[in-house]
Amino acid sequence: MSASTTRSGWRKAALALVSAAAIAVSTVGLTTPAHAGLVGDETATVTGPTAGVVGVPVTMGLQVTGSFTPGTTFSVVPSGSNSGGATAISVPNVTAGSTATFTFVPPHVGTFRFTVTGVSTVTSVAMLVQPVSVNVAVTAPQTLQVGQGATISATVTPTTGILAPLGQIQFAIVGSGNVGSPVWLNGSSPSTASIPWTPANLGQVQFTATYIPNLINGFADTSCVNSNCTSPVDTIQITSSGVNVYLANPPQFYSGVANTITAVISVVPPSGSVTFAANGQVFASNVAVQSNGRASASWTPASAGNFTISANWVGNNGVTGGSQENVTVSAGTGQVDSIVLTPAGQASWAPNGTYQVANGTTVTFSGATSSGAAVTISDKGPCNISGMSLTADQGNGGCILTASSPGGNGFAPNSVSYNISLVPGTQVPSFTPPASGRYRSGRVLVLESATQQDTNAGQQINWRVRPNSRSVCRVQFPNNGSVTLRLTGRGACNVVGRAAAVPGEWNALNLTRHYRSR
Repeated sequence: MSASTTRSGWRKAALALVSAAAIAVSTVGLTTPAHAGLVGDETATVTGPTAGVVGVPVTMGLQVTGSFTPGTTFSVVPSGSNSGGATAISVPNVTAGSTATFTFVPPHVGTFRFTVTGVSTVTSVAMLVQPVSVNVAVTAPQTLQVGQGATISATVTPTTGILAPLGQIQFAIVGSGNVGSPVWLNGSSPSTASIPWTPANLGQVQFTATYIPNLINGFADTSCVNSNCTSPVDTIQITSSGVNVYLANPPQFYSGVANTITAVISVVPPSGSVTFAANGQVFASNVAVQSNGRASASWTPASAGNFTISANWVGNNGVTGGSQENVTVSAGTGQVDSIVLTPAGQASWAPNGTYQVANGTTVTFSGATSSGAAVTISDKGPCNISGMSLTADQGNGGCILTASSPGGNGFAPNSVSYNISLVPGTQVPSFTPPASGRYRSGRVLVLESATQQDTNAGQQINWRVRPNSRSVCRVQFPNNGSVTLRLTGRGACNVVGRAAAVPGEWNALNLTRHYRSR
């Protein structure tokens, strides 16, 4: 073999090596992942609870091993068995060997698993997501005048989490059926729907709202606290004048047994008289309205059956109002369910007792029965009911709270009533002045903020320094609308803030602060 032949062979061998290297480089380039920071040998594990609730955030973990760049951001993609895909979750600053946490809010029911974008090998927890419980409530005006339009609203509120309940509300009047077609909820949290309604007749109307949840692949994301997803009733008294006249009848009637029938007239000051009738037959005429706004009469039904009890009021100034209620009279007594109603932090209330509730406060109850059935509450008069809570939004008059049991386990249904006396609420300052104590001379203390109302009742607070403190401090009124106190000397500074009462709604506010300047 000649030297030239040898050199030619070497050239061919070198070209072959270069070509092989180029092919190898090309192959590596084709298998490099497009995801930034990944090299292709990564494995991921998604950890977290095996059970969840729709709309309730849960904390989960992501572990990634491999040669990826530390601090890489990964995208975790949830997928549900009933609902398909969900929004991808960005998990930043992931480092090999450590667990990065992220928050997952289950959007629907079903079994959720998780993939990681750019990673082919993923071990994922299987999370079974259950529906979130919701509470359904209906809100209607306490009193309406015949022909006066109003808005009836319903609210669907999740008991936990951030779900915005979806679906429709069917409004209905007890004894009359549905009002219009189902109305779509607005999709907020809580979610609401409303309808306009105008009463045509005098008397009492009870509204309910039934929640019809959306279904996704045949599954609902919500379950109702309420029986059949139907709210407790909210009662409207329809009168000729707009004055709230309603009946506080006993929960049960029996033939041959005397019953006290009470009409409650929410007019200030109380005035006039009431005429009572059963099935149109008057059994008490011109019964004077007492100072508590009530008028009562005795009625003894002669037989069992259905009766309409009516109360027609005529005020001293000629204004009138009326209410009626359908009752069932039984032929004999039976073993009815016992009900115990207990307000939070208080002793149980006695049936037919009278209890004060201050304007602006809410009382939440728990209920117990002999049958084991759930207790529901409703009201007549100017109180608001939501679930097992009663809220007072005025400081005069009264309402009747009724606790009811459907019975069962050998017990008949039962209802018991309680008298609520509404009293003025307690005013508090919207801005809390600095606490009493020692402060340096020359200090300026802010008694009122420039951006808030003076009290929760919208009343102005008048501040003054007691005469024996005028050499130590003085009240100032800056141009920004705030109220301040300047400590001008050494000694005791006594300051008084007073806000006038709102008659029949809010008590007066008397606020004192004792500062000592040094």
